[in-house]
Amino acid sequence: AAVFDIETTGLDRFAEDAQVNTLVIGTHNTQWVIPLKLRKSPWKKYSKQLQILQWVQEALDECPETIAQNGKFDNLYMQVHYGLKFKLTFDTMLAKSLLDENTPSGLKWNVVNLLKRPDYDIDMDTKQGKGNLKKHKKYASYDGLYEFLLWWRYKNDLEEDLVLNRVFREMVMPVARAYEEIEAVGVYMDMPKYEKAKEEIQDRIVELEAELIEYADINWGSTKQIGNYLYNDLGIKPVGYTPKGAPSTAEACLKRHLTNDDHPCITSLMELRGHKQNNSFYINGWADRTVNECWLYPKYKINGAVTGRPSCEDPNLQQTPRLPLIRSIVGAPEGWTAFEADYSQIELRVMAEMSGEREMMRIFNSGGDIHEETYKSFAGISIDEAVAHIKDPDKRKAQKKEERKKAKAINFGFIYGMGWSTFVKYAFNKYDMVITPRESKNFRKSFFEKYPDLLDYHDKQRRIVRSQGYVRTLSGRIRHLPNVWSPIEWEQAEAERQAINSPVQGLGAEMTLMALPELVILEPDNIVVCGTIHDASLGRVRNGYEELLHEVRAIMENSKIMRKLGIKLTVPILVDIELGNWSIGDEFPRR
Repeated sequence: AAVFDIETTGLDRFAEDAQVNTLVIGTHNTQWVIPLKLRKSPWKKYSKQLQILQWVQEALDECPETIAQNGKFDNLYMQVHYGLKFKLTFDTMLAKSLLDENTPSGLKWNVVNLLKRPDYDIDMDTKQGKGNLKKHKKYASYDGLYEFLLWWRYKNDLEEDLVLNRVFREMVMPVARAYEEIEAVGVYMDMPKYEKAKEEIQDRIVELEAELIEYADINWGSTKQIGNYLYNDLGIKPVGYTPKGAPSTAEACLKRHLTNDDHPCITSLMELRGHKQNNSFYINGWADRTVNECWLYPKYKINGAVTGRPSCEDPNLQQTPRLPLIRSIVGAPEGWTAFEADYSQIELRVMAEMSGEREMMRIFNSGGDIHEETYKSFAGISIDEAVAHIKDPDKRKAQKKEERKKAKAINFGFIYGMGWSTFVKYAFNKYDMVITPRESKNFRKSFFEKYPDLLDYHDKQRRIVRSQGYVRTLSGRIRHLPNVWSPIEWEQAEAERQAINSPVQGLGAEMTLMALPELVILEPDNIVVCGTIHDASLGRVRNGYEELLHEVRAIMENSKIMRKLGIKLTVPILVDIELGNWSIGDEFPRR
């Protein structure tokens, strides 16, 4: 086995001054520190550095186990600066996250807390090759040594749990390599769409600021001045308070005032805040992160969430609001077309599978619409029947959407056993629905009368977590929940809630990930995946090769990794594909 690690000038591989200072190659008893761009390096010429790296690459290719800590970072950096990357079979950061998702996976923390070695960190200037070179090389060699020692520990820990070891080898590591490809190809910004969004958002900000000044000549960016105007000048009764006891102007409170129709300025204020945030995050924010004028390179953390879902940053594509004006900026260069492949109702389908809920399984296996069925259970009529009295077609369509949203809120709120009082807040905060306590109680009652087997599943998961302190997804990934044994009642309750949620949400996330290793090698000259958004994959396909999307759908609905892990689902898994810029594409039909 051998370890590799690089020391760079910074985290941004595209920065003007970015360079690889040092490469460390190590075994159990020796670490070789190879200066590349480091001051006083004997290999100043790029061609010589490349030759050395190619020798190292060939040597690592022959090695049965190659190790790195967050090796995706190293390989992406090397790819930009030298056009090559190293074989990677064991990532210590990802292994630690899989073994224990509740404690840090960083190298330094685990050296101190697991290996019981002293902290060897150094100042940033020296780390980046600007300070004492002897200290820099010593630090780099310690990185390599401790990564090797952690590999030995994590490897043995994984081998004690054959199921978890299989998850690591068959899923986690192939997915990590797939994300190297995904992050390397980048996300294309449709610049005409970007300029349109920029103009519309910034023009609307100016209009809204003018509207608000008509109500009061104050600083509408100051929460203190807004609070004084709303609660003192207008005399509106506060619905929430800050930790210091002042009436709150937070979004949740403003939404309540909006529902109460307290004053028209609140509508303009909330819209202004939304546009300002979108302008900051997606207009200016994306522009600040572009490379070569129209490319974004989001970074994915495969161990980003304890449930197994990856997180995203610089920019966080996963948090892009569902506004077509903004999402449609994500497109494809000339000769290509963007696409989104999205799992249909994956969370509800996985819950049906894991719980064995008979009515849910009947609906999905018969090709039914679970939101429609849930709506009938509490309304007694279909959604179409509920809006049939509305004569205007546009108003009828809008109301139909609202009625369907009600069913969605009920389904996603109650499948994990949410109480009626929590649902009142959930429906308001997530779906802008005002639900009375009585309505919430009735919704909950009708839901579990419709899907009674869910309660048995909830009880089973509580019993499992109380017994062993953890639960697993169908893949075998563990969610450790030690707080189920806490003497504090609310910590116990939260652990039990996670025992119900995690296996479902975890498998839903894993299914997206398990398809990636196949997708990135499908036909990389003609179709690429450039990002994942929770239960969906974003990509682009070369014009004339759209038929490859049928293969994308087939892979996502039944990936090789799923089969390797022995996951056999009885509920049909369906993937919807849209062809065109994100959120405004046309449906790509099934064969």
